[in-house]
Amino acid sequence: LVQSCSLSRAIVAFDAQVWRVPKFYTDLYANSTPSLPRRKTLSSTIDPIAWTPFFGLKSPYEPFEDDKILQLRKAYYAAISWADYVAGQVFEAVDNLGLTDSTIILVHADHGWHLGEYNMWEKRTLWEAATRVPFFIHVPFLPQSHGQRTRAITELIDVYPTLSDLANLPRPHHDRYPLEGVSLLPVIKDPAKVFRWRGSPCGLHR
Repeated sequence: LVQSCSLSRAIVAFDAQVWRVPKFYTDLYANSTPSLPRRKTLSSTIDPIAWTPFFGLKSPYEPFEDDKILQLRKAYYAAISWADYVAGQVFEAVDNLGLTDSTIILVHADHGWHLGEYNMWEKRTLWEAATRVPFFIHVPFLPQSHGQRTRAITELIDVYPTLSDLANLPRPHHDRYPLEGVSLLPVIKDPAKVFRWRGSPCGLHR
């Protein structure tokens, strides 16, 4: 049995530049003072073609006022806290059903997010802040991986071959297009080992 779920409402409303999250989570950060970006404008050493416009911004060298930056950052933190709570509800349900010790759990995001560094916002860039995502996998029958981190290069296209191997399911071999990605099973079995089976990760922005 394969079950998937997603959290899709914690997203910025571009017209209002606010995040759609329950009020409880916005209240958590109402009186907080997040840090400001260390650099609020695009560096003169970077070609402006690398900059992506965000609603209300017309130039990489003209950032939002500090109050606006803080408002957007606090709203982002509220969205993350809500997502964390919702994910916890799913994990708790799995545990309550007695499935924790027999269920492979994989959690990932589809993109990262800029929070004003170099006057960059949201996700539409090829910079690390936009292309690097949270990626967690729990395999109950491989305890050596529990609580471990790896420095191996991983990509989201690795999800399918990895889950196929973990579930001992055959991969398709006769499709028109070849299956991309590599299985992360060797990494899960030995998280500390340095793997060099691929070159640099690839990100694509249209």
